[in-house]
Amino acid sequence: MGVGGCGSVGEGVRFLGWMEGFEPGVFGQMTLRLTLPAAHFPEAGAQLRKFLQEAYVPVNLRRVGAGYVFDIPEKARKKKVLLAGEVTQDETTFTARLVVGPKFDLMGYLRSFPGPERWREARAEVSELQI
Repeated sequence: MGVGGCGSVGEGVRFLGWMEGFEPGVFGQMTLRLTLPAAHFPEAGAQLRKFLQEAYVPVNLRRVGAGYVFDIPEKARKKKVLLAGEVTQDETTFTARLVVGPKFDLMGYLRSFPGPERWREARAEVSELQI
């Protein structure tokens, strides 16, 4: 049986139904953990900042330890794109923990890199989903 009805979703898991008030694809904010290999996503941090600026979300990066934290003005937060975040980058990997709103375009960011279907090399984990 499909996910739209009740039935088995996987071994040991049974889907009983959607939570009251939940609408698939609609959320308030979520935490996104993003891991990008540098070989496929060169200068991913700079590209993220450029991508945000092109979406009219001005941000600044502040160095903290081995990484950077986004300083996001309140006016930019109201756009519901990026609410908070931190990034690190070394020779092999870019990692980010971003708190994003419903207007953050992950696929748009991943497609902003040169080369076909780079998004297939990305690893994205969603947690702390707020409806």
